[in-house]
Amino acid sequence: MAADRITIGDRVLVGGNASIVDFDFHPQTPEGRAEAINAGAAAPIVIADDVFDGYARHEGGHW
Repeated sequence: MAADRITIGDRVLVGGNASIVDFDFHPQTPEGRAEAINAGAAAPIVIADDVFDGYARHEGGHW
């Protein structure tokens, strides 16, 4: 799912049940979620050529 942009290169494999999203679904703090449930940040994702993206890869500090 893309709020901004997701670019996928050549010969990219994506594992089963993997998700590629370019935004936070919601703010991480309870206070932030109470005020703006859909106000997560978005940034472009670029997956280069010859990449295997396996199951449940999470970027960021909350996983």
